[in-house]
Amino acid sequence: MKRVNHVLAIICITLFLPAGCGDEECTDDCLSESRQCFGNGYRTCGQHDSDDCLDWSPVTYCASGEICLEGECENIEEISTAAISLSITDFCDDGYAISYKFFDVDHDLVWPSASSHYYTEFYDYKYTSDLSCIPGAKICYGAATGELSWGVGINRDYGCEGCCVFCEDGTSYGWDLTC
Repeated sequence: MKRVNHVLAIICITLFLPAGCGDEECTDDCLSESRQCFGNGYRTCGQHDSDDCLDWSPVTYCASGEICLEGECENIEEISTAAISLSITDFCDDGYAISYKFFDVDHDLVWPSASSHYYTEFYDYKYTSDLSCIPGAKICYGAATGELSWGVGINRDYGCEGCCVFCEDGTSYGWDLTC
């Protein structure tokens, strides 16, 4: 019998790795039937692969004009919003304009838009943007000029400290960009 088990182990290792032979333990990645927002879409918890553990489904993206809130796609026009005032001051006296954007990192929203940006024209001038955002959302700024970048970067590809705030109606925040 030992020889048979040894042969079966060799067959399993040869034919089924890295998938394994069915005796590996796994850990659930989520709670059954839960949902979570992921980018501008949601994913559900369930059995989505070949093991016996619960895992997240691929993302189901929200339609145009919708955002994900608490695992559901909602019409953005029907969501209550807050007014927030954000400012950027160009203290980089290098003669170049600074391009900047604001990002709602919780709902994957961008101001002024994904394909455009705000920009500074003058040194030591405060540029203010009044935004409507979802209360409690984390809003970060990103900026760049030439080789310099600030906050999360103009394409939101950097980490940062002190470059994000939470959307709360009637609040104002500002950042001074130096080089």
